[in-house]
Amino acid sequence: MLHCIIGMVDKTKRALAVLQDRSQRDREELTMWMRRHAEGMDNDMKKRTSEMMASTLRQTEDRVTEVKRRAGKHIHRHISNDVDCQLVLVMHKSPYNCNGHGKRPMSRCFLYAN
Repeated sequence: MLHCIIGMVDKTKRALAVLQDRSQRDREELTMWMRRHAEGMDNDMKKRTSEMMASTLRQTEDRVTEVKRRAGKHIHRHISNDVDCQLVLVMHKSPYNCNGHGKRPMSRCFLYAN
């Protein structure tokens, strides 16, 4: 009967050792999974941040380009108006006003501006 009890104790010890081993492996696997998951989240966060920054940069560049285009158009319109004013002065041989509206030649003549 003593041998039977000792056998059961040995089996119980082996079973406990197996359970402890499995528990340790499960903890290690869980830790590795958590690390990989956290790294994946970090990489995902970095990717999202990078995409957001690239999008913001593109939008900013587009806005700057639009402002430059509008400024160029505005400047071109004013230069064109000044040239038109000078042509009118030459055609009418009037040194004092542009097309009879009383503007001095070097002041901004916006006769044709919309």
